[in-house]
Amino acid sequence: MSGTFYRFIAFVPHPNVRAEFNKYRRELFASGCRYAFSFPAAAPIALVQNPASKTGLKNTAALFREYCYRFDENGKIQTSYISSVTLPDGQVIAGPCLSITTPPISEDIEIIERYPKLILGAGIFPDTPVLPAFSPNPFRAAAIANMTLRELQYKFSYSWTIDAPHWLPR
Repeated sequence: MSGTFYRFIAFVPHPNVRAEFNKYRRELFASGCRYAFSFPAAAPIALVQNPASKTGLKNTAALFREYCYRFDENGKIQTSYISSVTLPDGQVIAGPCLSITTPPISEDIEIIERYPKLILGAGIFPDTPVLPAFSPNPFRAAAIANMTLRELQYKFSYSWTIDAPHWLPR
């Protein structure tokens, strides 16, 4: 299975939230969760055929910002319960679920599969794990970006790239 890769449109929280989340993942790893860090500190929005254009990402970021206000009057996002989404090969991305569902996505993005729950990925697991809660302060600053995930030689080992982020407008 080595060489499998996925393309996503991903939600990338502000670096402050990512720093808190990486501390959470370090603690998971130290407690014996060997799959922590196999996924970036991002939430997959959709599995896509090709990377989205800059215009598609910019339009999706604008739709995302508008959508945030439906869930919080200040447009803030927070994490809630631990949940998961399944990749086409049956592996599971698990982590804290964000307090918003997936908003509309720009029409010019070729979607293979849309993820209704936004899961901030703590890692990729063989099945749904039991993870402790993660609760940073609510945040507004976030971006939308193209992301590629490539499986490495060892099972549950991945490399990823996240292209230039398109920040949600104010």
